[in-house]
Amino acid sequence: MDAAESAECSLMDRDLMPVIFTLAKAGHQEHIPHMVERLRHERGYVPDAMNLCLSLITHGLEDTAFYILKTFPNLQSDGLSNEASLGNFFLRHCVNMEMSLEKICSFCKELQESNLHASPASFTLFVALENQNTVISLAMMKMLKELDLPIRPHYFWPLLIRHLKGKNPA
Repeated sequence: MDAAESAECSLMDRDLMPVIFTLAKAGHQEHIPHMVERLRHERGYVPDAMNLCLSLITHGLEDTAFYILKTFPNLQSDGLSNEASLGNFFLRHCVNMEMSLEKICSFCKELQESNLHASPASFTLFVALENQNTVISLAMMKMLKELDLPIRPHYFWPLLIRHLKGKNPA
């Protein structure tokens, strides 16, 4: 990296992201912050970084993916609402990959606390219900209860229908 800089050669974000992925996959997480510092958030950064995050999650490197997610520039809202929703793609992929409940809950809490997402637990519950994932759905409902957010009766409908279709009266 230093040789490239001394030769006045600049690497684009698109060039650095595969290096970050390779470092993470090889277990060299200590070098990732140094590489992330070099990212310049050029045009096209967000879609490329989203793909990097999804690849990292798929390979079980969700902590590195979350670190990358936190480097996203503050995106302007779509004008329909003022609520932050950074990380929807991240939470959706975590549910799709059936990540551990502890990890999903910790990501939701950190997104909420850092004001990157207005309602990560509600969104994750929506995705879990959509995927008919009973375990994550129930865990997210418990998290909503702990946050003193309402648990609405219609949240249970997809879960009940799934068990009725399977002729499981539980």
